[in-house]
Amino acid sequence: MVKANNNRISQKEFDELIKISYNKNNTNLSDYYSYKNKVYFNSRYFCELKQNIFNSNIYYENKEPKRELKSDKYGLAKIRSVASSARLTFMYFYNKNNKNIVLEYPRKNGVHGSSYFDAYDNCKNIFYECKCHEICKKSGHDKFSIAYKNKLEDLFGISINDINAKKQLQITLKDFGVKTETKGMIESASIYNIHLDVKQLICHLIAIQNNNIDSKVKTLKYIFFVPDEYKNKNNLKISSLYNCLKNEWNMICNSNAIKLFLKKEQNIKISEPEFVLCSTINDCIKA
Repeated sequence: MVKANNNRISQKEFDELIKISYNKNNTNLSDYYSYKNKVYFNSRYFCELKQNIFNSNIYYENKEPKRELKSDKYGLAKIRSVASSARLTFMYFYNKNNKNIVLEYPRKNGVHGSSYFDAYDNCKNIFYECKCHEICKKSGHDKFSIAYKNKLEDLFGISINDINAKKQLQITLKDFGVKTETKGMIESASIYNIHLDVKQLICHLIAIQNNNIDSKVKTLKYIFFVPDEYKNKNNLKISSLYNCLKNEWNMICNSNAIKLFLKKEQNIKISEPEFVLCSTINDCIKA
């Protein structure tokens, strides 16, 4: 059963826990500041991070992570956040020294545009999606363009006839065959309200399927970067967060819709998610 999480942790609280965990293994990093409910590294760190990215052996499909390095109107880039999944992904694979890894890897989805995977292992055919503080808020995405209608029906058995004024299809938990409980999560509830970005998961599977031109096994794997409090069962907010996330993952991945997709595309697999403690990641920046 998918339960509502009425004990949500704020993104600021979560970022602070990531910072504490990260410092356990990177004691040289101490200069942070908070802004708009997030915790950021200082500008010196950001400059050195960019240099390390450009000089590293890790290959970016777009030569550099342009989307994450681009500063907003406040002069802050997403990758400067202490809980940036893009930065943690870079550090995670940088430490592994895996020459087969491509970061920010796009795959055309056959509908319109491309899906971007945080990383791709071109030797093992593993497509990675990495998350950190994104799970603290509602996924925010529950509507598909009408262009996805045939793909949703053919691949997942999801048939939706209700189309809004913007020609969008809204997906509910019931469309996946997911049973829910509590007044906060009824079967007709939108996938907008849960931690797992189900729309992104579906789009990733469609993109892998669209390029499934050989019999080689292709695997979608999620990595969640977590604070050390992940191990502390007495931290009710963190325990609640990850219990909900794991519950949602199991319900969605074992739903009729996903089972049908995997039956149709037998060489596409969804791996069990990996939870990586931020305190185990070595930062290559010595600022």
